[in-house]
Amino acid sequence: MISLNVDNLLLRGSRLRNTDYVLGVAIYQGHDTKIMQNSAQAKYKFSKLELRMNTTIILTFCVQLALALVGAVTGTVQTLGDAKGASYLGAGDKQSTGFAYLLIQQVGTWILIFTNFVPISLMVTVELVKFW
Repeated sequence: MISLNVDNLLLRGSRLRNTDYVLGVAIYQGHDTKIMQNSAQAKYKFSKLELRMNTTIILTFCVQLALALVGAVTGTVQTLGDAKGASYLGAGDKQSTGFAYLLIQQVGTWILIFTNFVPISLMVTVELVKFW
């Protein structure tokens, strides 16, 4: 009879070579082992400034999107309503395209108009402050 001790214990990932047969017992297996419990993914750490900046940027983008939608709906309704009187603006051509297509086009236009709400240089400045 051979007792189990540290001398005849094989750890996870070990390989046996040049043996005819092996008798073994599995101990400490599954999710309860120290290796599995310590192998959790590392959590990302954010400073309070980064969290506040991310929240502010998301809020600013939501406001920008809401303003773009209001402007697009207003512009689309006005463009389709004034198709006869504003033919020099190409409104007659836009009436045949449909409300949905014109609305999507207007949303894109208004988002481009409001792009200066979120300055890109803000992210660069924060990264430089973190570096120093």
